[in-house]
Order: sequence, then structure tokens, then C-alpha cells
Amino acid sequence: MLQSFLSKWSRPNADVPTERHAEWATEVQLEIVRAVAELEKRTHIANLIGWSACVAAALGMPGGEIFAVPIAWRLFSILFVRHSWRKLRGKLVNYEPYEEELAFAKFSAVVSGFFWALLLLPLAVGAIWHPLALIILTVAIIGVSLGCALFGPLPRLLFVYYAVFMTTVIGLVTIASASFNWGVTGFVVFAGCGIVSYALGSGKEHRRSAETLVENRRLSYELKRALSRSKELAERDPLTGLLNRRAFFEKIAKQTRTQTAFLLALDLDYFKRINDRFGHAVGDQVLETSAGVLTKLITDLPGGPHVSVRLGGEEFAILLNGLDRATALSTAEALRERVAKISDQLRVDGQRIDGLRVSASIGLAALSPDETIEEALAAADKALYRAKDSGRDKVIAEAA
Repeated sequence: MLQSFLSKWSRPNADVPTERHAEWATEVQLEIVRAVAELEKRTHIANLIGWSACVAAALGMPGGEIFAVPIAWRLFSILFVRHSWRKLRGKLVNYEPYEEELAFAKFSAVVSGFFWALLLLPLAVGAIWHPLALIILTVAIIGVSLGCALFGPLPRLLFVYYAVFMTTVIGLVTIASASFNWGVTGFVVFAGCGIVSYALGSGKEHRRSAETLVENRRLSYELKRALSRSKELAERDPLTGLLNRRAFFEKIAKQTRTQTAFLLALDLDYFKRINDRFGHAVGDQVLETSAGVLTKLITDLPGGPHVSVRLGGEEFAILLNGLDRATALSTAEALRERVAKISDQLRVDGQRIDGLRVSASIGLAALSPDETIEEALAAADKALYRAKDSGRDKVIAEAA
């Protein structure tokens, strides 16, 4: 229950502009928690040194055994805080969900505030006073100051931490009010106000740094995405998503071929009539569906990598790598048959398009390692035109 309370009240300030979405605020909180967790690791040695100084002071003063129990509990709180925040750092490093570990770490921080107060109890109630006791008082003030500075980026945790510390001091002093030492208690309260003010100011700077880091990271991501998108738009046909002519030629030019490939040149038959009779919306559907047929076909083929392209208008091409001539020819025939079934797939307002017939003429040419893609495309185009001249809806291969 206490951990749930701390989890609610020790979140970073909710001073996030309304236009910032929840994901942005979550990233900022993560960076703040990560920074606090790393800072906590650096305070461990200082806490142990301070604890050792308290032990030495208690051993050196008459009646110092009164500090034995508070000093022992202080050591426990140092180790407890170290353990809980180490677990939190492990989750953060591995990018795992960390909410439970964060609540546990916050709980350990508040426990630490309680035991700092317990360490001051003998001084606050006037049970002992000795010059060496100033060492314990100084260590406690510095320790609480470090804790406040550490939790400054998490203002609500800071307030809970300091409130537990002061409530414990005042509560325990009230219980033993017969010898109430207003001097020690007043000094602690006065010093604490200054410490908390400083910690809040420092925490705001940490928050601004975290917001700047997240903002820069998001801007970098958006820039990379925009550059990637612009590159894709420069390389892809906007209607079909296939490579455009320029990108296709550049891609093929970068390939190193050690064996013969095959190039299929495809042209949709009577496509202008489809546009004129059924409208450009139906024509675009035909082009998009044809591109989908090409993509699906080469995805299922052995060999590869195979590359498809929209050369322009109703003209497409596929470069087949790693296939023999017979397989390339059967692939071209399968492509022709699939294109012929497109008219059965298209719908307008859920209805088949009466009178629509889609077919393709295909030319096949070999691309040897010593040939250019331009030469192979010219040969495939010749075979394509022969297919059109002989009645369309056919596959013609150049002479082997």
C-alpha cells in the first residue's frame, strides 16, 4: 500500500504541456528516472564514508553507545537503497518494464529518510551532547542534502522523502519532549528548507535536460523517417509501390551477375480503351492489381533476388535471377494467366465490372553477365511487340 502511494505521489511533475502526448511524457519520465538511478550509484561511496565517520564519532565520545542502534539501521538503509536502485538500473539497461522496481526504489528512499531522522534522535532529544556529536549532525545534514538533491528531478518523491524525515524527527522528539532540544531541531528544519529549495531548482534543470534530450531524439527520428520517406518516394512509383524506372536501372547496375538472368517485359493490352470506357479510377485499380500480381509472383519464386518495376504507363518489367530459361518461360506464362484473371477480381461498389477484360503481352529476353540492362530490355521489348503483333495476350521469348 505504501509503495502504491509512493508510486502515485513521486512521479515527475505533471507540468507537461497539453499538446504533448502521453508517449512524449513517458519518454521524459524514463530519462529522468534513468538519470536519477545513475546519480544514486555515485552516492553509495559517500554514504559509506559518512556512515564510517558516524561510527568513529560514536566510538570516540562518552555514552556514544546510544548511537549504536541508529547507526546499525543507517547501514541497513544504505544497503537497502543500493539493492533496490541496482535492480531498477538493471531493468532500465535491458529496456524491460520497470514500474515495480521503481516503486520499490522509491520506497527504499523514503525508508532512508526515516533512518536519517532516527540517527539524529539522541541529539534532538538532548540525550547526549559532545563536540564529536557535531560530526554525526553534519553527516546527517549532508546525507539528507544528497538525498534531496538526488530526488530533485522527482519533486513529489522529494517532498515525501523530506516530509518523512522531518515528521520522524518531530514525532520522536515530541514523544521524548521532556528534554526537547529546539536548537538542533530548528537548525535541521531551517537547513532543510534551503536544501529542498535548491533540490527543486536543480530538479527543474534535470527535467529541462530530459525534455531537450527527448525532443532532440524525436526530431532526429522524424528527420530520419522523412529522409527515408523521401528516398522511398524518389525510388517508388506512387500508385503501385513498385520501383520506378530510374531506381530499377540503378539497382540493377549495382548488382554483380555471374550467371545469365532473364528479363520479362509486360504491357497491358488495350489499356487506353479501359481508361476511356471505364474511367481512370478503374484503370488505376487495374495497374495496382497488376503490380500486386507481379509482387506476389516473384515472392513465391525460387532463386532471386527478383526485381519488379513499373517502367511507365501500363508497362512493367521483372528481372529474374537464379532461374533457368525453361523456368523463366513458365513464370512468364503464369504471369500472363494471373493478369488475365484480374477482371474477375475488380469491383466497383461491390459489383463486378461488366465488359472489363484485362490481358497482357509479355516478352522474354536473356541478360548475360556481359550485357547491359538496356540491351536486355530492348530485346525483351522486341519480343513483346511480336507478341502484340501476333494477337496479344501471349508470351514470346527472344531466340535463344
